[in-house]
Amino acid sequence: MTLENFRNFLIKEKIFDKYALEKIGVFGSLARGEDGNDIDILVEYLNYKKWISIKNDLENNYHLHLDVVLEKYANPIVLMRAKKEIVYVTKYS
Repeated sequence: MTLENFRNFLIKEKIFDKYALEKIGVFGSLARGEDGNDIDILVEYLNYKKWISIKNDLENNYHLHLDVVLEKYANPIVLMRAKKEIVYVTKYS
């Protein structure tokens, strides 16, 4: 899956609207354009219930392996590495 394909998937499945997200930060192999076995995303504002819901929804219904990092609670080292390569996707860009 490419970054553009992932963005189009999020829009098609109305993930931004369903979880009231303005943007999703993509980092890791997908952001670098490399093959990988999971999709790493960073979200700024998401309560615990929505965090579990988006992870379960995308993994169970769409068969995507997803690592969802909440910026507010992220390990500082993980956050620092993510921010070096992060690409934000929105339903408008």
